[in-house]
Amino acid sequence: MSINTSLFQDLRTLDSFHWYSSLYEYSRPKSHEDSESPELGPDGDLVSATIMTAVLPRLSKLIEGGALDPFSEKDIRRLVNLAEEIEVSVERSNHKFQVIAVLLQPDIFDVNRSRWF
Repeated sequence: MSINTSLFQDLRTLDSFHWYSSLYEYSRPKSHEDSESPELGPDGDLVSATIMTAVLPRLSKLIEGGALDPFSEKDIRRLVNLAEEIEVSVERSNHKFQVIAVLLQPDIFDVNRSRWF
């Protein structure tokens, strides 16, 4: 298995992917009134479900496989940004999110100084 070393070099945000916008729109059918946060449809939040069932497990496997360089400021900053994007879509208490969140604990890693304690 080859590791995608450019994983953390990709600066796109989750909402810039076609799958994200398609699932977001499908999950929130158009209503008669224009609102900033439309109500979820009968299928629920498919973006959150996809992130929990596909994105987080894949990201975890990539990190476990060595795609993240823990000494690279770019990789760590990208991981922090990605984790913040994921946090918006899933509950922080989700056990799959915790795999990523544990890496970002301030007592483990100082993002400003980019070094492990």
